[in-house]
Amino acid sequence: MLRIVHPPGARLRASALWASLFGLFALAAMVSRAWSPLHHPALWAGMFSGPGDFPPKSVVEAVLHGQSVGAVYVATGQPYPLPYLIAFVPVELLRDPWLRPAATILSIGLLVLSMWLMGALRRNPAIWPVLVSPPVFFDLLSPHLTTEVGLTGLCLAAWAQPRRRWILLGVGMGIGLIRPPNALPLLAVLVYTSWGEWRGLIKAAAATFGLVLPLTAIAFWLDPNWVATYEMNVAHAVYAGLPLIAIDTAGPAGLFLIQAAAVLAALLLAHSSRGKPLDPDLGAFVIALGVLPSKLSGVYSGLYALPAVARLGLRPLLWWTPWVVSAAAWVFELSLFPGTQASIVGPSWESILAYWFVFAAWPLAVAYPRTATLKIGQARV
Repeated sequence: MLRIVHPPGARLRASALWASLFGLFALAAMVSRAWSPLHHPALWAGMFSGPGDFPPKSVVEAVLHGQSVGAVYVATGQPYPLPYLIAFVPVELLRDPWLRPAATILSIGLLVLSMWLMGALRRNPAIWPVLVSPPVFFDLLSPHLTTEVGLTGLCLAAWAQPRRRWILLGVGMGIGLIRPPNALPLLAVLVYTSWGEWRGLIKAAAATFGLVLPLTAIAFWLDPNWVATYEMNVAHAVYAGLPLIAIDTAGPAGLFLIQAAAVLAALLLAHSSRGKPLDPDLGAFVIALGVLPSKLSGVYSGLYALPAVARLGLRPLLWWTPWVVSAAAWVFELSLFPGTQASIVGPSWESILAYWFVFAAWPLAVAYPRTATLKIGQARV
């Protein structure tokens, strides 16, 4: 039987064609989703000025203007630890009209850095549908720096573990704990896969404490009762998805149960990797699992699952998956559009879309044979 030989460049031209068609579809979906701001100049202008979704804003302004940080922390109900909100003081110094563009550029830069750390950028055309997926689009409409910073911290920790760069691992985890529900599954896996490397783990813990303790000391100086306020804010935050079901069923204890379930699931996935370098596929999927116990405040919550979805494109038999995942997400988002316009469907329903990206990444939970062993850096810092 004769084999059909494609002319040189034919596959590349076909890939470019499909990529272009997908780009047009995504662009049309974005325009449709942002139809209201396009027809209301005031709303459109607001997308390029102001702070966007910048949770630390009120707390940071209280710090800069000598106001009561404790009172503001209670009033805003921010479900983030106060020490991390204080760390955003330098960003607030920009003020309008520079704050929003800077937050947007920083968010994009941190997302690309996260993808690079997880090895999702190298010779991977599937990165493009991921970068135009709904979570990224909604993050551009209203930058969520706390989410981007947390994701980058976790990706840095996952990148550092197989290279035995313990201080960077500790710094990354210290940053990632800005969103504890997202960070705890990876933290458990990093400790488990580093079992026996006690000196390294001590270095990592020292780096984490060195990063977090000064901010914690400042937080107690500004508001001695911030821990109790943080617990209250977490208990009364707006939830969607699994956390909403858990808290309605069992109260705050329900949040603990789904968090424990996520950590246990992550450890079960890593059961054969004790004391071994963390596989990047496993690390990316564990980061994605952190979406399940986290509060879902919008579609942007799916950002934590995007490195895992992008890595699917590196597997020869699954190269098409990120394209389908992103396209299906846009179809689902557009199906909700009439409901959002009529205020029937709220952000809590849209937030469920984040679970789609977690589910789509499940093949990473299955070990993939590699032709080359992972090289581990010998440097210990």
